[in-house]
Amino acid sequence: MSKTSLTVLVNLVLTLALAVQSADADISAVVHAGSVESDRYENTFFHLTLTAEHADWQAPSFVNVEGRRARLVDALSRSLAWEDTYTFSILADSLLNHPQLESTTIYVRSVRHQLEKQGLQTIREEFPIDVSGTHFIGAILRENDRGRAHVRGMYSTLLNGYVLSLDVTASSEDRLRRLVTTMLEFTTKNGSQ
Repeated sequence: MSKTSLTVLVNLVLTLALAVQSADADISAVVHAGSVESDRYENTFFHLTLTAEHADWQAPSFVNVEGRRARLVDALSRSLAWEDTYTFSILADSLLNHPQLESTTIYVRSVRHQLEKQGLQTIREEFPIDVSGTHFIGAILRENDRGRAHVRGMYSTLLNGYVLSLDVTASSEDRLRRLVTTMLEFTTKNGSQ
């Protein structure tokens, strides 16, 4: 067996082990593990905290129990200055929905292609990024909103039997990077394939 085949096999086994380990945690439990207080959203299932000052919150904004997926939280900045506006959303999608998933890169690529079909343009294809010690795979796209272009970053990791994703928009790539690397904190170190 080649080294590449062995790596793929190990990644697949780890992914399946995570899915089985957390199969008992249905999406309702994941949603209920999160709450907003003041300028912070905390989720004890994923051991994460999102801090967004001067933002409006919606938690959760979408739950599909049968589909085992949810948009756990949306934070929308209240800034009136275009360059300071952003949205920051956290999503969870059960790995049971993706039994053939081989890597986070493939998941992000699939999401990116769906967004391209909606008219967004890819700026940066899949790339690794660490967010508070947790390995994510990201992709960055450009979209227009009422005549103004902004960037949208999609970042995903495999965690506790779920694909945990960040959907973040900002006025520039630099602003996007700063938001992703400063607003989210994990209380435990996590990894992803």
